[in-house]
Amino acid sequence: MMKTAPYSRPVGGKKQCLAVLLDPQPVNSSKAWKQPKSCASAFTLLQKSTRDEILRAVQGRKELQLFLDDPNTAVLCVRAHPGGDLRLDNGLELLDGGSERETKEGGDEDESPAEGRVGLHFVKLRPEPVTGGNIRSLVQVSSMTGSPLNSLYHSVHSVYAPALLKNEAGRQELSGKVQSVIALLDSTLGDAVIYGGGGDISHDNDNSSHNNNSNEDRKGNTSRQNGNLSCFGGIVYPSDEFQFWSGYSGRAADRELVTAVARALEPLREPFAALSGLQTEELEELMDITHTALDEVWKADGGGGARGSYPQARMAHLFDVIGAALCRHVQEKLRPLDIWAGPLSDVRTRLLEGAQICSKWCRITEELSSSYWSGFIQHPWKGDPHVDNLTAGTAARLEEIHRLRTTREELGRLLGRGRGGGMADDSHEIFKPFREMSALSYNPYTQQEWESRVKDFEKSLQPLETAAANSFRRRIGGMNARPQLLLKEFQRFANLMRRRQIREALGSEREALLSQLTEQMAELEAAFDEQDLSSGVHGHHPSAAGDTLPWGRNLSPRIRGVVYCRQLCARVRATGEAASSVLSDLSSFRAFEEISSELVRKTRRREASLFEEWQEEVQDGLDGGELSTQMRGKLMDIDKRGILVVNYSERLVTLLREVRQLSELGHAIPSKISKTVLPSGQAVFFFAASLGSIML
Repeated sequence: MMKTAPYSRPVGGKKQCLAVLLDPQPVNSSKAWKQPKSCASAFTLLQKSTRDEILRAVQGRKELQLFLDDPNTAVLCVRAHPGGDLRLDNGLELLDGGSERETKEGGDEDESPAEGRVGLHFVKLRPEPVTGGNIRSLVQVSSMTGSPLNSLYHSVHSVYAPALLKNEAGRQELSGKVQSVIALLDSTLGDAVIYGGGGDISHDNDNSSHNNNSNEDRKGNTSRQNGNLSCFGGIVYPSDEFQFWSGYSGRAADRELVTAVARALEPLREPFAALSGLQTEELEELMDITHTALDEVWKADGGGGARGSYPQARMAHLFDVIGAALCRHVQEKLRPLDIWAGPLSDVRTRLLEGAQICSKWCRITEELSSSYWSGFIQHPWKGDPHVDNLTAGTAARLEEIHRLRTTREELGRLLGRGRGGGMADDSHEIFKPFREMSALSYNPYTQQEWESRVKDFEKSLQPLETAAANSFRRRIGGMNARPQLLLKEFQRFANLMRRRQIREALGSEREALLSQLTEQMAELEAAFDEQDLSSGVHGHHPSAAGDTLPWGRNLSPRIRGVVYCRQLCARVRATGEAASSVLSDLSSFRAFEEISSELVRKTRRREASLFEEWQEEVQDGLDGGELSTQMRGKLMDIDKRGILVVNYSERLVTLLREVRQLSELGHAIPSKISKTVLPSGQAVFFFAASLGSIML
């Protein structure tokens, strides 16, 4: 085969050469080709460049002409470099994965990492010149990114092995021996990639020699023996990382570290293998287990040094791999739904669940890489906390889809069906721009297009906003004296209330509602201050909203006060959160927020004070008071008349209920009280109640 020296010329990326080969035509353009600065920018530049500009950039290249015209030249190799150079060759030297230095035109050495190299090879299936009539049947085009091993594995694993082994027609063409060889090739290549042979990150060279006489065991274990912890380009799925550590036998990591990491990751193997079948609750539990497992992995001690700790770059990559798996799971669950026209109740639930899953994983990665590991002296996380951009972007995308659907639905409810400019049955038309793209899949390169379509959607709704505001004003006309009911109505249309034009149109109504809520909070605070929660007087002091101190059977006044404080605090917080979602932009909202926050602080302080008073009272009773006597006394006795008497202490029953109530509210019961009251109280209550019922 004829070979020529590589020729360098600034061109974009691989698609330019493909476009030229498929349609070689004379160049008529006078526009200058703008040199891209990277492979990614080359592909972007391709979209903005004319066909003639691309053709002019490769016109006259000797390697291209040989491939097109010479029947004996069967290969054309092309590689695009991050610097924007496009190199052509009729041999295979350019597609060697970059293990050797190459010389650019002008003598500069190229040491760019393998992951930045993009390669294409065009192969003739027959020794013929390329013409416009036979190019599609004569030329086979393949791509190569990074190392040849990595590209070969993914081609075999994702394309050729499924086509030949999973397809019935493909299997019939192959003997059983050939099928076994293909399956073995797929598995062996996968091992080589996972254990460092096909990664896109710089790793140690494998200096071991191989010969035809090497035994089968050596062939199977070479990649495991040479696995490099800093090379993880082959880790694409969580299962790849689990497999890496469970089968690792190399010397790059301390044996104690390998054992500890493999043991920590083992509980994740089966759940991630069955990820597609997990429900939301199971998935959240899996993330909690993963949180614990990754914490153990990071803190695994293999004796110190680089060989004795899990690399930070590898952990960041594992964060992203797990996040990508969760995103794919969420997208698979949502894909069967018509997210733009399906029932909003179903779509809303799935969208919010998906966003919740993605957001939780983002919190886990940030929490581990900051509060958990940044201060871990033996192996601290260096630099900023990890941010999983894909998972965070997916969560934001799902929330935005939910907002768009909800906004459209709220407008439909306000304007009525069949009115308001066709709001009834136009879901397919109004969301058509979003249907034309993969809305569920977040991609930073398509984010600008997504934002543009969202902006156009927002503009399309502007003519309807005035009508919607007027309709909402009529809707709340009879609720002005009932602030809580009015607040709930505002909340029902929370998405619309975030739209500037509607907020401004309903400014007076929103100000009036905020004024009523502020006054109500002030009255609640005054009523709370007047309550004597420690006394036995209760239920006779109405608050501003008609509240009374809750009456609980077999509960002391202090515990009733604790329950009242907890209920009031929850109510104030709920009102504050609801008001914040629709009224926070108003200038007087700050005053409302201060009153609400102060009332929440008061209820919490008073609840803590009542709990302390209850503890002191009970402990004094157990140390020698009446309660101690009741617990040590006889359950049954015979009086002077010979009648059996059951000693049934109401106070003991009350105490038992109080301990249970406080535990449910989250209070830490002192061990002296819980260990004494719970066993004794339950036994006395059960037997006394049974005896009492028999005697009756």
